[in-house]
Amino acid sequence: MSGDMVLRLFWWLVLGAWVAGIGILLTTELGLAVLLRYLGHNEVERRDLLAHHSNRLREGHQVWLLLVGGALAGVWWPLFSATLFGGLWLILLFIGLAVLVGPVAHGYRQRLRMGWRAPWDGAWALIALAALLVFGMGVGIAVSGVPLRFDVHMAAMWGGFSARFTPYDVLVPGLMSIAFGLWLAAARAAAYCSGAVATRARRLLLPVGILVFLIFIGGAVWATQLPGYAVGGLPHLGASPVAGTVFAVGGAYLERFMSQLLLVIVPVLTAIAILAALFMTWRGRLQRVWLLVACAVLGMVATLGVMTYPVILPSFAAPAQSLTLWNAAAGRPILIALLVWLGVLIPAVLGYELWLWRRHPGAAVSGGSAH
Repeated sequence: MSGDMVLRLFWWLVLGAWVAGIGILLTTELGLAVLLRYLGHNEVERRDLLAHHSNRLREGHQVWLLLVGGALAGVWWPLFSATLFGGLWLILLFIGLAVLVGPVAHGYRQRLRMGWRAPWDGAWALIALAALLVFGMGVGIAVSGVPLRFDVHMAAMWGGFSARFTPYDVLVPGLMSIAFGLWLAAARAAAYCSGAVATRARRLLLPVGILVFLIFIGGAVWATQLPGYAVGGLPHLGASPVAGTVFAVGGAYLERFMSQLLLVIVPVLTAIAILAALFMTWRGRLQRVWLLVACAVLGMVATLGVMTYPVILPSFAAPAQSLTLWNAAAGRPILIALLVWLGVLIPAVLGYELWLWRRHPGAAVSGGSAH
């Protein structure tokens, strides 16, 4: 395997880890925004719940999101410029809103009069709900594909806006993202809070977890009926998408798992993580539930990766022009430069995270009062 191929594989793994990180950290905060009025029935409970979550989560995940996301934008610039800054700008818009509105909503709500806080929380919850849905839909297009094609001048052309997302994107990864956000937020509140807040959070864990498992099984069955995408030989690295060798094959996703049975381990471990989280909830061992749910999110992203590799963004309008691991990355100098950049900044960010954790250890909520 050549050095260029190894670099692309490394950055493909980083891209998957970044998506999983958003799926764990950002969706936890968005889920809290949706559940805020349910978990906290009075202003004291809501204020303490927000303080506990925000101290440990918000600043940390924003640093990682921007640091690694900036590097990935450079590495996968052909992919980003053709999609997020083209036809899929809605995903970028809502992720940006989720990152920017959260801190403002947290901090500014304390300055509002009591009568304005309910509509403020309601608007914030709607934005968070939409962001969870759109984020899941954005992940789902890696399976279902998009109506993307390139003309002779390499300009990306898209169909109508409604054609950019399929029913699969909305009903499986979209709803899955919402369910995971609620599950992660409820698991964290149930583990680290007490009193009425923890009781309300515990009531959600089993039904939401069962919903996640049902969507996972139903989505897996549905995915086997979708046209999959396969690569007919490896193209030259950096080749134009117009000269691609990707083609659509009915049942290709199922065939990939059947032909390489070791890959089945990934979705099986994901299902085990979901069932283990449900079992721990039933047994009342709530301290481990959030970690198991986070492992399930990571397993979901890993399942998606092994199922679609090496295609990153398939096109059902022109399968041969799909974006893959080989034609969607920048050149070798940029890949190496950004690798060095991350190697320098990651230790600094880890130090900042450690300082942040020690400065804001969080607080527990007990019957409406912080301890």
